[in-house]
Amino acid sequence: MRLDVYQQEAAQLARYQAEILTDARKKIMLGNTLSRLEQNGVLHALQVLGLLT
Repeated sequence: MRLDVYQQEAAQLARYQAEILTDARKKIMLGNTLSRLEQNGVLHALQVLGLLT
């Protein structure tokens, strides 16, 4: 795979994962709780972003 393509895909994935975290934050700030599935998604998003940085 070409490096520029990899970097573009990684940036797109990072934006998507950041959106998931933003949505979860909004829900929590409204006083709602996250389901177990949502909590797992947040954990995954954090793991992915940690690998990309």
